[in-house]
Amino acid sequence: MKCSCGGLVKPTVTFFGESLPLSFYTSTINIKMCDLAIVMGTSLTVYPFASLIDMVPNKTPMVLINRDNCVTSRNRFLFMGGDIEKNMAMIIKDLGWENELSEEMKIKVNELNKGTASKDANIGDEKDVKEM
Repeated sequence: MKCSCGGLVKPTVTFFGESLPLSFYTSTINIKMCDLAIVMGTSLTVYPFASLIDMVPNKTPMVLINRDNCVTSRNRFLFMGGDIEKNMAMIIKDLGWENELSEEMKIKVNELNKGTASKDANIGDEKDVKEM
């Protein structure tokens, strides 16, 4: 992807082999204080990210939404196997968040169309957003 200046646009992700941002390391204290840990879409094999799961206290409930169960033993653990998008749609529906999510998605699509979306929006490209 190229920007209007002709240069390449790098997505706000960290590629394999790149250093993680300092915020990754300074934010890990939040994991130790969470009330519920939700982990999605990971093999938990690449470090240092894989080490985050070990920072969640055993007393804290954890939900893994993933194709495979990569957590071997843990108290207060729920594994939701299968497709992440289908599982998340079910959770959103069960919580009654469908209308709220739909409104938020409309706002984000409008921001993308106007070019005002935050660089920290953490959403896919415009095509992905419109399909949601």
